[in-house]
Amino acid sequence: MSNYNLHSFCPEFWNQIEITTTGYYKICCIAINDDTGNFGHCVDKNGNYMHVTTHTLRDAINSEGHKRYRENLSKNIRNNICRMCFYSEEAAVRYPGGTQVASKRQGDLNKTDQNHIEYVAEYMTPDKAANFTNKDFTVTSKIHNLDMRFGNQCNYACVHCNKNNSSLWYEEDYKGVQQPIWDTYEGGGPLDNDPTSYIKNLDKNIHDNDRVTLDNHGRYFRPSDYHPWWETVEWKKQFVEVAPDLRHLYFTGGEPLLVKGMRDHLQYLIDNDFAKNINIRMDTNLSVVNPKLFEMFKKFKNVWFCVSVDDTYERYEFFRYPGKWDNLMKNIDTVQDKFKFKIYNFSSCFTTLTPYAMVRMNKLGMDKNVTNFYRFVEYPLPFDIRIYSKKSKLKIINSLETIKQSLPNSYRKVGIDTLIKFLSSTLEESYPNSINNFIKYMDNLDNSRGTNWKKTFPDIADLVLSDNI
Repeated sequence: MSNYNLHSFCPEFWNQIEITTTGYYKICCIAINDDTGNFGHCVDKNGNYMHVTTHTLRDAINSEGHKRYRENLSKNIRNNICRMCFYSEEAAVRYPGGTQVASKRQGDLNKTDQNHIEYVAEYMTPDKAANFTNKDFTVTSKIHNLDMRFGNQCNYACVHCNKNNSSLWYEEDYKGVQQPIWDTYEGGGPLDNDPTSYIKNLDKNIHDNDRVTLDNHGRYFRPSDYHPWWETVEWKKQFVEVAPDLRHLYFTGGEPLLVKGMRDHLQYLIDNDFAKNINIRMDTNLSVVNPKLFEMFKKFKNVWFCVSVDDTYERYEFFRYPGKWDNLMKNIDTVQDKFKFKIYNFSSCFTTLTPYAMVRMNKLGMDKNVTNFYRFVEYPLPFDIRIYSKKSKLKIINSLETIKQSLPNSYRKVGIDTLIKFLSSTLEESYPNSINNFIKYMDNLDNSRGTNWKKTFPDIADLVLSDNI
């Protein structure tokens, strides 16, 4: 077996597991559907989806997918399931001293920077990976990193999210609000493979006992919300076993600052003197700041908050509905000034709604002394910025070039050149139905929420409506 090569290598295949909101194992949080239609869920040799109550962490990291992907990496073959990382890497334009569009893979590979959010003491290098890997591509390496999602409890229903990751989406979703972006999903282009069939199969195969239904009060709910996977005997046993080896925890949602499951796990790590060895990264909407929880965070080696914010003022409130801009600003100041925690970045999405948001977001980053980080969205496709026509892409490019030239040299330009480069490389890609699906979806949102997307985003309305002619 050959050594692994940095061209394709990612340490997550050796030392990390994601656990979804419903307790299923995944290889990585941003894994994209592969040639089999699998979005990175761990599957055993019998084709069963692996769950914390039926399989162990060791089973998961030696899943059939893991073995297949590690074999590809041993031959320096880039796995199709990892293409979102390579997609971001190819588009990225870097800035000295600033945060840029980068991939999760690159973050994991940045072993020389001990302040980096993905840094762990026992770093998995390509050479180490080869030593930990058996001939059948099972591995003996310890699991140092856990990505845990303690259910879908969330107080926001962000425009590009869904009920699997936000409990607030249940009611609107079952009114048919999201039908244009999920049930009529359009594939095509270099990042093809329509996930619709997979989503439907997932509902059928692993959610048979977890169907959304109505309670006695007429509210939508899912049984897993009432029977959390993290409270099962099977998971508690596993967590106790792996806790001494943990070096990095990643929490997202749902909204992690709201869920009791995260607090319980943190308390166990504190009580057993493991916290001092563990870095925490958290993606949060920062809608709430619980003083008791923030005092717990001080017991850990490092804690980095990545705040999800894609635009400012009324645009923020539309995108991160029903969040309030003034509340976000207040909570940012509280975290930085009162609790003395570093907000590692403002995490923003390149979407159909936000091609011009970088200028506003970069100014916010400068004002709050927070770096800016941008990531691409591939699905749901109507929010993938590639869906614009060639005419609209050229208009965006020309606008960004003009804006960039008008900015002072001291102004943060993170992400602008990257988006220009990316749009320029996708001019000939075509998604003729997606703009129409986007408009239908935005109109559905307005009807459900009493908002007005054309008034809130007049520049975007001009683009998409001209594309729909």
